[in-house]
Amino acid sequence: MHKEEHIKNIKMKKVDVSPSLPINYEEAKSFFETGSKYEIYSSKKKKYLFSIVLGTGGVYIGPFFLKDSAEGKIFVKNYPLKKLLYRLVYQHNIVRWFGNYVVFFDKWTANHYHFHCDFLPRIMFFDKNEVKKLTLVLPDQNYMRKVAVPIIEMMGYYFKSILFIKEKQNLLIFSKMIYLNKTHDSGYSNAIINKKVKYEIQSKTSAMPKAACPKIYVKRGDTYGRRVLNEPEIINFLVNKHQFSVVDFDTLSIKEAISLMQHCQILIGMHGAALTNVFYMPENAWLMEFRWNGKHHNHCYWHLANSVGVKYYAIFGKSDDESKILEGQGCNLTIPLPALQKALDTYYSLID
Repeated sequence: MHKEEHIKNIKMKKVDVSPSLPINYEEAKSFFETGSKYEIYSSKKKKYLFSIVLGTGGVYIGPFFLKDSAEGKIFVKNYPLKKLLYRLVYQHNIVRWFGNYVVFFDKWTANHYHFHCDFLPRIMFFDKNEVKKLTLVLPDQNYMRKVAVPIIEMMGYYFKSILFIKEKQNLLIFSKMIYLNKTHDSGYSNAIINKKVKYEIQSKTSAMPKAACPKIYVKRGDTYGRRVLNEPEIINFLVNKHQFSVVDFDTLSIKEAISLMQHCQILIGMHGAALTNVFYMPENAWLMEFRWNGKHHNHCYWHLANSVGVKYYAIFGKSDDESKILEGQGCNLTIPLPALQKALDTYYSLID
């Protein structure tokens, strides 16, 4: 199979994945051990003749909830039948449609990480001619219009139309609905598909002008949590001593971000959605993520970096609230300069 071909009729087996270990694995073996193995699942398209799609992405086949359509396994309990009945009776915002629809978004899809890792790979299971006859259903959010759709079209997938559904709407499909189950749990990555997605995008953006910023520090927007408490010190160190550029990806279009990342050799930043742009970095580039060596949900950016051929290094900071994990609305970190210098020394020694 050539790289540019879609993944037609492939039934991916349920297998264990052992990602390449972080560069500094020996520094925190017990911390990384929880991510040293995970599962990817078999995946195939299924067609249903009557379905109800919630604006949050949950799918019911008649009265039965499609468990895979929840944003995660632990959230299946949030979709009881009585909740569906309440929405249909009291939220008089029902959209009825006949036609051929593709549905596989969920409550988290309009997030940069979840769009790239959970949603986008499933596009590859469709033939580019096939989608010209189908309507893609997406959440009605600004991110989907400004980022998601341009990326889908960059890959050469032009659906017959796109139906944007609002969060409180309920979509009744009386004709054919195509659903493709997840290939992995959220927080993990499927390297087989991610590399094909990356190739698709790179092949369509090769003519774009490339920005020359080989070393980038990711600055999070002022509205976000999970702060780097000594960020001025970190920026001064990286810019003045190591010639880094400081980038706030919220100020860039997706095409500008892709162009920037295609020449980036080392990306450093706090755990957060902007690190998803590692997706577009060259193979054997480096991602250095600020983390806390304590409780955590998963190792999503390590696994993402590994899935697209990028090396991973975790720089551990000191938490300001050890009762919290880092993910979500978590703690803030102070990053020790010696730890950052050690990481950069390791980088320089291995690329020489």
